[in-house]
Amino acid sequence: MRISYTAVSECGSGARPVDPRLQWLTMRRRDALIDGMTESINAYISSQEASVGAICRIPLRSVEIQEITQQLLLMALVLGLGLWNR
Repeated sequence: MRISYTAVSECGSGARPVDPRLQWLTMRRRDALIDGMTESINAYISSQEASVGAICRIPLRSVEIQEITQQLLLMALVLGLGLWNR
């Protein structure tokens, strides 16, 4: 089954057959446009994922910082008690 494409003329007075070479060129342009849009969307999604990932890691960093602070405080306490007993 062959599908025939027709285009409406600018005046709107009727349909005329479209040259197959023009169809091919139009389809290539459309595909290139879709590819460009897809790449842009993927780049945007990747940047948003990176932003969200950074935000999601903040609580983990906060927990790590709290643990390090507790360890430093404990070390300072032990060191202070050691020096105080001398």
